[in-house]
Amino acid sequence: MKFKKITGVVLHTLIIFACLILFSWPYLTRWNLWVFLTLIALTHFVQDWAKIKFTRQSKHNLFFFVLDQVLHVSLLATLFLTDLKNGQPPLNNNNNALIALYNSDFVCLYITAIIVSSYIGYFIILIFKRDYLKKENPDNSFERKYGFIERFSITSALLVEGLSPLLIPLILAVRPLLSRTMKEKLGLSSQFASWTEILLSGAFSILTGLIFYTFI
Repeated sequence: MKFKKITGVVLHTLIIFACLILFSWPYLTRWNLWVFLTLIALTHFVQDWAKIKFTRQSKHNLFFFVLDQVLHVSLLATLFLTDLKNGQPPLNNNNNALIALYNSDFVCLYITAIIVSSYIGYFIILIFKRDYLKKENPDNSFERKYGFIERFSITSALLVEGLSPLLIPLILAVRPLLSRTMKEKLGLSSQFASWTEILLSGAFSILTGLIFYTFI
């Protein structure tokens, strides 16, 4: 919807605004937070609308996608130019599980890593293949969802205590196994188990995991 008409951009922005409010719940009594979140939502709308209008005429979509993400994060980082940066984590005197999760640095970093690895990874790989390898992504829902799960699993193997990086080769081996045994039933394309697909998906999720591992 976002790429078809402006009402799709509006809906996308409202979803972003709702998520900003949800993840800021301990501080919603502060009026300046509402000003900040509203400004972020409005600039998100303008930025996405401009990106869609501009990139329709450009084939360098990978560059614009990365630039778009950098701008989104940079706008969020302007919070540190306000007194909102002095907000204290919510107290957890009653051992509330929700507050404990909210205050956990690992949970925040892990969720961010998973979003980057699975969702952002999908778009970067798709655009890189299209613009630089001249390969179109097959319109297959299973393949798209499988890529999400694969990168999620690999990144988790690097970040979650109790899991091991030794699981990564096993995770990557599932692709050719599925292609050999379930290709027709699942309608898999020839790209699904290609070395290009395995290396791009594996390398992106491993790189994401290693980068976030340095912060955990």
